Parts: sequence; C-alpha cells; structure tokens
Amino acid sequence: MGRGSELLTMMKTKGEAVFYLDGKTLTEPGHYRDGKGLYLQVSVWGTKSWVFRYTAQGKARGMGLGSVEDVSLKDARYEVERLRVVVREGRDPVEERRALNAVPDVPKVVTRCSPFFLTFIRAAGIVKTFDRKSISPHVAPRTSPLRLAQ
Repeated sequence: MGRGSELLTMMKTKGEAVFYLDGKTLTEPGHYRDGKGLYLQVSVWGTKSWVFRYTAQGKARGMGLGSVEDVSLKDARYEVERLRVVVREGRDPVEERRALNAVPDVPKVVTRCSPFFLTFIRAAGIVKTFDRKSISPHVAPRTSPLRLAQ
C-alpha cells in the first residue's frame, strides 16, 4: 500500500468501538497507523487513544488527541489536518498547547495584583498600615512552586 493509504476502520458493537486494519482486529498493544501522522495507540491494559506523530524543528514529537471514547475517528482525522497546517507553518503544536494551558506563577500574580489589593484595603479602612512587604510572605511564600488556576 502507498504511504498514507492505510486507513483504520471503526465499527461500533454493543456500544464499544472496535478498530480494524486490513481486516484484523486491533487489540495487541502498539501504535497503528491511520495515515497523515494519526495513530491509534493501544496500551497494555487495552485502552485506546489517538496520537498525532510529527516532526517539528528536527525533533520527532507525539501529541495525544484523546481517548477513542471521547474523540471519534472522524474528529481525530479532522484535528490531525488542522495540526498538520500548524506544523507546516513551522510551529510546534505541543508547545502551543502548553502555552495555552499555562497558568501564571503565584509570585507573578501577587506582584501584579497586590498594588490593587493594597489600594482597596487601605481605601476601605480595613488596615491602616499594610504594605507589599507585609503581605508577600503570606500570599506568595518564597518556596512556592504553586500555580494558580486562571
């Protein structure tokens, strides 16, 4: 078969998705190619998920697209087409996902927000003598690797 023509087939039986490649049921652990960088990953526990494999900046990369229970074969193929455009433009989809999901560090948030907080509590008369030095040890400890959700 030519490159990119090895398409997986999916059939639903009793509410469960069963995948076939060349007429064989895919149950053994491994990666099964659908084409254009889309792979069905079967784990040793029998769970199945979609993986997009690509090369960005000279490195072989893999990006999980989700479980077959959550992402259909059609949706996985559509997502791979979108991600291939990102790779062609010289960008790395994994890095873009990390940047999108990144949350700010606690000290950075405190640095940005504490002047407004201090102004508010001073104006409200809650505390007369309250400055950044007195709030920092309580709000953002030096050893804090904590992240705040946005």
